Amino acid sequence: MRHTLASFVLLSLLTPATALASEPKTSPANVEASDQSSTQASCPTWRTRRDVSFGVRPGVFYDGHGAGITAGADVLYRRGLLVLGVVGEAAAAAFLMPYRYAGGGGAVGVSAPTASWLRADLLYVMGAHAYSGVGGTPPWTAMHLYAESPSSATLPFAGARLRVSANLGSSARFQIGVEALAETDFVRVRRNYQITEWSLFHQERRTATRTVGTERVGAALVLGGAFDL
Repeated sequence: MRHTLASFVLLSLLTPATALASEPKTSPANVEASDQSSTQASCPTWRTRRDVSFGVRPGVFYDGHGAGITAGADVLYRRGLLVLGVVGEAAAAAFLMPYRYAGGGGAVGVSAPTASWLRADLLYVMGAHAYSGVGGTPPWTAMHLYAESPSSATLPFAGARLRVSANLGSSARFQIGVEALAETDFVRVRRNYQITEWSLFHQERRTATRTVGTERVGAALVLGGAFDL
């Protein structure tokens, strides 16, 4: 009877120690790694970021045909450092000049590895511009004593755009930023145009040629949004 009681007491003492020894040990390093993995899963870094952004771009431009205002829009897909998308814009010269252009194209580039609230993209864009009203006489010419007929053409172009924007939000974000661009048309074309001059007693007309196609610089404000995929 004594041996049975002693065996029961010994078994009772050994059972908790055996259970503690069989439990998996959690070290501080394991806890920290688990916290980091859960944080990365909830807030992806630039290496794993996948998102789509869209925006509008009111801005200004200056080129060999004139200067004025622009209105553009774009949609960009980003995965890690890679950026793909499409861009488009239309422009009108200042001071009621008849010069206009509209165009668009595809974009490919890189997105800098920045903090989650900041986005910096460098894009290479290729597409086409449709020009109209190049060199035309503005309607405010005094008494229309001199007039030049406008020229038009559609030309391929390439250029670069640098964009920096702030992201406000988490998975769905509001974006506000700035963009600078530089681009050039691949070719230049010659177009004939009519010059008309009036005097007190007669009207004179003659034909001349001008070049359509130019280099361009510009800047714009970027307003839009983005959401994670």
